[in-house]
Amino acid sequence: MENRRKWLWLAFIFISVCLAPALVSRAAAQQEPILVGRLAYMAGQILRYVPESDDWVVVIKDAPFGLNDALYSDESSKAELTFPNLLVVRIGSSTQIQLIALKNDASEMDVASGVARFRNISRNGVLKVTTPFGYVLADSASTFDLYVGDQSVEILALSGRVEYFRQSGDDRYEVPTGGASILADATQVATGEGTLDAQWDDWNCNRDEILTQKFQAARESVNHLPPQLGLDASDLDESGRWVRVMYDGAYRDFWQPTGVDETWEPFTVGRWTDYDGDQVWMPEEPFGYVTSHYGNWLLVDDRWYWAPPAAVAAGPFIGFG
Repeated sequence: MENRRKWLWLAFIFISVCLAPALVSRAAAQQEPILVGRLAYMAGQILRYVPESDDWVVVIKDAPFGLNDALYSDESSKAELTFPNLLVVRIGSSTQIQLIALKNDASEMDVASGVARFRNISRNGVLKVTTPFGYVLADSASTFDLYVGDQSVEILALSGRVEYFRQSGDDRYEVPTGGASILADATQVATGEGTLDAQWDDWNCNRDEILTQKFQAARESVNHLPPQLGLDASDLDESGRWVRVMYDGAYRDFWQPTGVDETWEPFTVGRWTDYDGDQVWMPEEPFGYVTSHYGNWLLVDDRWYWAPPAAVAAGPFIGFG
């Protein structure tokens, strides 16, 4: 009974996420953080659906992935998406995925087809993933694979608590970690062999090692960034340094890029692109994503410094101090 109450409460959270804009005042809504994901890695061709033109367009690495965005990976393509709430999602070839909700403690996505791995490495975040046949709820510190075909879906749990719910009714099925999988179609649910695709798993393990190395390489920057930007700390450590600068009557800790020309200026190495009815800067520097979309660039004594945000309140956006 207690587990059932827990999942009913989680379902209420997701309903609340969807209804919040209509129920809260504008002032309260502005206090809610607007989180945006990042296309951190891609191999092959990844497409984004543009509702205005009812068409799919090619995207590039470091493109934002925000609410209601939908991506499709072409044949033999792969991609890794990272999110400020410490959710990591990877998709294989011929996969269509959409972001439904993104909060610090609750995320929801939809996988219409293809294969995806979800790593929910947050401490208190809950993840919901819908499919044409049912949906998955996963606790924090959980990892699972999702294979969505034309006639059925298969769920494999690699770690943590993962459960599957049928689309019709509230039947619940626990997916055993490292054991048998759950197979489901439009009418029934069965037990599968739980066999991992070797090539898919090897690629994910390689990406996990790269993320681990990024965490381990993060030294000083992680102490200056809000927790939501922890995945980007190593990019700053590898490409610059933190210095104390007198600004606006007080000494402040700013980040300064190294290895750039003396004539370098922010927003000059990259290009502008259309996104969600606005223009977003797509940088080409290795440090460009976090410094272009969060915080502020400041010109002090003819030198450019980046001031990090105190918290991730919105993004991606570009602001100047």
